[in-house]
Amino acid sequence: MREFSSVGLNTGYLLFLVSLIFPAINIFGIIDKFSVMSETNIILFSLIGIVLISFSVNKVRVSSYGIIKEFYFMPFISKQRSWSQIKYYADVDEKYGGKDIKKTIWFIDFNDRVCLRLKKSNRKNLKKVLDVIAKFEDKYVDNLEIPYPYFMRRGWTSVTYYKKIENDKK
Repeated sequence: MREFSSVGLNTGYLLFLVSLIFPAINIFGIIDKFSVMSETNIILFSLIGIVLISFSVNKVRVSSYGIIKEFYFMPFISKQRSWSQIKYYADVDEKYGGKDIKKTIWFIDFNDRVCLRLKKSNRKNLKKVLDVIAKFEDKYVDNLEIPYPYFMRRGWTSVTYYKKIENDKK
C-alpha cells in the first residue's frame, strides 16, 4: 500500500529559540562588532537555532503497517506504532486554563494510555492521513474534552473518559 504523510510544525521549539536568543543578545552584547566573543556567540546561537528548527518540523507517515512520527530534516524516528498496538484513536480538546484549547488526536493503546499524539493545527495534508487511519483503526465515538492533560498526553497516566454535559437551560 502507498504511504501517506503529513508535515507539521511544533511552535514550542521555535518559541523556546526566540526566548533564548533575545535575552542572550542583551546579556552578552552580541551586537558588539569588535569582540572575539561575539563571533563565537553568533556561531553558537546559529547552531542552536538550526538544531531547534530542525526538531520543530515533524512528519507523520501512515501505511498499512502502522504510523510513524519522525523529524522532517533528520531521519530519526521519534515514535513508531503498528496498528495492532493501537486500540483506537480519539479527537481530543485539551483545555489549559479554560481559555487555551488545543485540538489534537490521541492514539490510545490497550492499556488506555496515549501512545501517540498529533496536533491538528499547523499540519499539512491531515485530512488524507485521517482517511487512511480510519481504514485501519476504530475511532472513539465522542469528542473528548480533557482539562490539564499534562501527564495523560505523554502516556504517563491512563486516559480519563469525560462525558460532555449539555446544559438544557441555555
